[in-house]
Amino acid sequence: MKHAAPRLIAATLALTIVLLSALVSCSSENPETKDPSAPVTDAGQTQAADPASETPAAPEETEIPLGIPEENNKGRDFHMLVPTEKAYEFVTEATGEVVNDAIFERSNKTADLFNISFSYQYELGGWDTRDSYNNFVKNAVLAGDTTYDIATGYIVCSLPLYLQGSLMDFMTVSDLNLSNPWWMNGQYDDLNIDGHLFCVFGDANLSVYKDCSVVYFNKQVLTDFGLENPYDLVREGVWTMPKFLSMAAETVVDLDGDTKIDPNADAIGAYAQGVPIRAFQTAMDVKVIDTNEDGERVSVGLTERLVQAHEWATEFLRADVDSLYGEMGAVDFYQFCSILAENRSLFHCSYIYIIEGDVMRNMEADFGIIPYPKFDEGQAQYKTQIGTSSNVMFMAKTASDPNLSCRVMEALNYYSMLDVIPTYYTVALENKYTRDKDVPEMLALIREGMTMDFAFAYSTCFNGQWPNTLMVIGEGDLASKMKGWEKMWKKDLERLAKIPE
Repeated sequence: MKHAAPRLIAATLALTIVLLSALVSCSSENPETKDPSAPVTDAGQTQAADPASETPAAPEETEIPLGIPEENNKGRDFHMLVPTEKAYEFVTEATGEVVNDAIFERSNKTADLFNISFSYQYELGGWDTRDSYNNFVKNAVLAGDTTYDIATGYIVCSLPLYLQGSLMDFMTVSDLNLSNPWWMNGQYDDLNIDGHLFCVFGDANLSVYKDCSVVYFNKQVLTDFGLENPYDLVREGVWTMPKFLSMAAETVVDLDGDTKIDPNADAIGAYAQGVPIRAFQTAMDVKVIDTNEDGERVSVGLTERLVQAHEWATEFLRADVDSLYGEMGAVDFYQFCSILAENRSLFHCSYIYIIEGDVMRNMEADFGIIPYPKFDEGQAQYKTQIGTSSNVMFMAKTASDPNLSCRVMEALNYYSMLDVIPTYYTVALENKYTRDKDVPEMLALIREGMTMDFAFAYSTCFNGQWPNTLMVIGEGDLASKMKGWEKMWKKDLERLAKIPE
């Protein structure tokens, strides 16, 4: 398997080709680098680089080739396990809804290419039902059952399966090339454990796009207070956490006159539920777990950057800060955006998918979408945390033909890049749910910076304090807490590195 090379996505894209043109133009800008751990073919030769990565950039109207020839698998059943909550990623019929039908057509093209017949097993697989869902894969492996050609699941729920010896290591198969532009950027570097990789995700996983964290802003509130245009701040590279906090502080108003600021009745600056608050850790490029020069996962320790980022994020949870509000309990995210919709908040930190709900769709004031702020102007890139509820692809150790499964994954993601994601971005997000000409440019920046930080993906594999929750631990002596956590993390990382046979 080939590792992913970084991709550079243009910041300004034409409205109707916001994502597709970016992917086409970037596919050849980043030639694949040779890796000594690259798998070998049956003939014993290192697998050749994709020719598309060695040629000059193609014109935007030129389609990137998949590079996989047709093959005849005699209509064999190709069985996939899918969480019911993410059934929209793998649909069984056309309904007339444009995104659904693009997904349906993508699967049909893939089935035709390989002469296979998809069958889907939908099971409840969310947070509360993760154990029963994972047991389908675990029990299949224990029984030597080859039922599952591809298993999908919430990354934070299903990744612990590798610790039970249930998942195949993608580094042991040859027919997967993560440098292809239909895969998410940098996932090998972000997710490998001592050179082993147990899940992959790309454009076939629409939830990766829906569940990523973004900042919404209310244009009416912005105008009422005469504040700077966030779009310009993003473009100029000065959209930082201090700027976010200072703008939020400008819009606090005691609407009911009781001399207290209540987010349920008054105007505040910004708000978020606890999980999107965690995403500031990634957005401000705060590494808690990283790799050393030997490729081993290690705890970074208490850094000045972490201390400052924690201090800023903690303002969401402090009772003496009127401008920010953090809700640590469970919320209906579709409804939680009501404060923004009622013009009682300048910013709301949440997920892309809430734009599809009735509250945002019926919002009278215009709203904008921007990435999370950077730590400071010196940070090179806006970074977007992919949701840990995103559905990703696995393979059970007992998959009957792992390389066929990988070729099918390539095709599903390839056709999704060509049709599904442009349809979701252009038809759904840009045309159906928003009325903002700047949205395509911002979505491209958000897409470019999307990442799944190791501390987030593997959080549920840790026995102690999850390393992706430091932004929401509240006030207190972070230094003393970190001493204890680092000892636990060291033991956890040693355990995670012991890959079961």
